[in-house]
Amino acid sequence: MISPRRRFLTAGKMSGFFLLFPTLGPAGAWVAAVMLLWLSGSGLRATQVDWNGLAFSTNLTSAGQAWDDGWVAELGSFQNGFIPTAANTADWAGKWRAASRSVYSVGSRYFGGSYVYESNPPEFPVGRQAYLWIFSPLAPQGEWLLLTNSAWTWPQGSPFDFFPVTWGSPQATQAVVGQLAAPGWDLKSAAVVGRALPPLPFSAWTALYFTTMELANQNLSGPAADADGDGFSNFLEYAGG
Repeated sequence: MISPRRRFLTAGKMSGFFLLFPTLGPAGAWVAAVMLLWLSGSGLRATQVDWNGLAFSTNLTSAGQAWDDGWVAELGSFQNGFIPTAANTADWAGKWRAASRSVYSVGSRYFGGSYVYESNPPEFPVGRQAYLWIFSPLAPQGEWLLLTNSAWTWPQGSPFDFFPVTWGSPQATQAVVGQLAAPGWDLKSAAVVGRALPPLPFSAWTALYFTTMELANQNLSGPAADADGDGFSNFLEYAGG
């Protein structure tokens, strides 16, 4: 049974919808009110950008080798009006700010994540261009791929934005470095020699490799812990890439 207070709130929301959208009619207003109640309880209460690659895709290095599990993908933007090109890769790391990170899964050949915000942080103002930067810290030489699309600009943050925005590598229209889909591969990185990678703090590294519950256990995810039992602490694993 709906409580009197719940019934009153529901009726109030319906009346508000009817006033805002008189063309819906009473029945349409009730439907809109039910949708509002469902959405308000769904937990989707902020702007959300979902980003990803294509699962089970063919992703290759510049030498034609399949990506391994050492690859990292980041969603982010460059700061202060910096526009990345193949000629200024030396400056990328210093201008880059990551919003979200993901480790590449060899099994599913997939990367992806979500970034949720209620208001735009200074690094990601409304309209700033967003990019997917994918790289291998363990490659003998730098292997990078930087993807974008002119439509990938940060939307206005809102606590009441119920529908996620999706930016996926199949929709990328430009590879600043590397190559988009072609016969034989879906994504292909480029060799970039002698260039710094984006900074990755230890806390960000552990967030990539440990679950929320594991992060709460410092005996497992702390810098002195040896999570995989190979004789090297987590911090040494982090420092070694």
